[in-house]
Amino acid sequence: MATLKRPSKAVARNPALGPPAEEVLLDGKILTVDPHDSVAEAVAIGFDGRFLAIGSNVDIRAHIGPNTKVIDLHGRTATPGLIDSHGHYADGGINELYTVNLSDATSIAEIVQKIAERAKTLKPGEWIQGTGWDESKLTELRYVLAADLDKVAPKNPVWLLHTTGHYGVANSFALKLAHIAHGTKNPRAGTIDRDAQGNPTGVLKENAMKAVVSLIPPVTPDQEHNAILHIIDALHAEGMTAIKEGDIQPHTWDAYKRVLDENKLKVRVFTLWDVGTTMDAGRATLARIKALPLPPRSLGEGVLLSGGGKLYMDGSGGGRTAWLYDDWHVKSTEIDKGNKGYPATDVDTYKQLVRMYHQAGIHVGTHAVGDRAIDTVVDTYAEVLKETPTHGLRHSIIHSNIPTDHALDTMATLQKQYDAGYPELQAPFMWWLGDTYAGTFGPQRAARLIPLKTMLARG
Repeated sequence: MATLKRPSKAVARNPALGPPAEEVLLDGKILTVDPHDSVAEAVAIGFDGRFLAIGSNVDIRAHIGPNTKVIDLHGRTATPGLIDSHGHYADGGINELYTVNLSDATSIAEIVQKIAERAKTLKPGEWIQGTGWDESKLTELRYVLAADLDKVAPKNPVWLLHTTGHYGVANSFALKLAHIAHGTKNPRAGTIDRDAQGNPTGVLKENAMKAVVSLIPPVTPDQEHNAILHIIDALHAEGMTAIKEGDIQPHTWDAYKRVLDENKLKVRVFTLWDVGTTMDAGRATLARIKALPLPPRSLGEGVLLSGGGKLYMDGSGGGRTAWLYDDWHVKSTEIDKGNKGYPATDVDTYKQLVRMYHQAGIHVGTHAVGDRAIDTVVDTYAEVLKETPTHGLRHSIIHSNIPTDHALDTMATLQKQYDAGYPELQAPFMWWLGDTYAGTFGPQRAARLIPLKTMLARG
C-alpha cells in the first residue's frame, strides 16, 4: 500500500515554479501515455486537477508546499485513470448482487447445481434468475436447455441470461407462463430455438426474450441504487475513472442521478439512451434527451452526461443473430444453412430514427456486429451527414466486429469530413468470446474480426 506523507519543513521550494502542488507522487513508475510512452519517477498535480510537472523525484520535490499531499509509491506503478468505452454497469451491478452468477461455470451440471441451491431458498412460483453462462466455456459445448433446469426447479420459473445478453434460457415453467409452445411463431427480430421435432428448447434469442423477461418483477429503485454503488467499487478496483453506459432506460438515469445527488458518483458516466425500434419510441426518448443538458454540458461538473441515443441494427455473434451477407457457421466447418441473421430494427425505420436524431444535433451510437449491418449503419450516417453536414457529433458503430472494405473506407471518410463514423471495438472480446466467434463467423470472416491494425493503417 502506498504511504501518505506530509512534507518535511526542510523541503525548499523554488517560488519561480508557481503555486505549490496539491498532490505529489514520488518514487514510482508513472505511465505517462505520452506519444513516446514515457515512464517517469514522480509527478506533481495542481489544485485545479491538472498536471504541473512530471520527472524525477528531485524535480518534483521542488513543487512540494506546506499543504501538499505527498504519496510515496515505493516503486509501484501509477497509471492515468482508465476509461471503459462500453458496458452495462447498472445491469452488471444488479446481476452481481441479485442473480445467480454463472460466469465461472464450466459444465451444465455445475449450472444445474447452482440453480438447485437457489430453488431451495425460494417459495414455489418465485423467479430464479442467473447470468453469465457461456456454452463455449462448458465441457458439453452446448446451450443450457429447459430440460436441464426442469429437473431441479419444476415449481419455479427460471431465466438464465447468456454472457452476451443477447440470448438466454428459460425452463418449462417460464415458457408456459410466456405462452411459448410448439406452435408459437418467432417474433420479428427474434428466434425461438427448437429441437428436431420443433419443440422450444428454452433458448430464446433477441426479441424472443421479451416474452419471458417482461414477466419478471422489475428491479426496485433501491436495488438499482445499490447496484450502482457496488459497481463503482468494482470499477475503482480496476483503475476505472470514467465509463460509457451503453444503453439506459429512464429508471437507470434516475438511479445515477440519485447517486450523484448523494455525492457518491465517483466515476464519470457518459450515458446512451435506448432509442427503441419504432418512431414513437424514438420520439419519446428524444424528448427526454432534449430536456437534459447536451454534451459538453453535464450534471455535477462533468460527472454525469446524457450523451445521446443507442440504436440496434442487429444482434450477436454468439447467438448467430447478427446480420450477415452470407450464412452463419454453427462451427468453423459446419454452415448454419439459410441463417444470415436479421436486422434488429426495420431498415427504413432505422434510417428515419438516425435522421431525426442527427437533425436534432444528438449523438447516435448503433450496435452493429455483422458485415451487412455495419454497411447499413455507415451508409446511413453518410446519407444524413451529406443531407445535413454537421461536425463533431461523432456518430459511432458499436462493436463493428467484421467490417467490409467499403465500411472501413466510409468510416475513414466520415471521420475526416465530419468527425463521425467511429468504430467502437472491444479488443477483450477476442479473449472473452474468441473461440465462439471463430466458430460462428467461420474461417474467412474470423480472419477480419476486430481488425485493429487495418483500421489504424487506414487512418
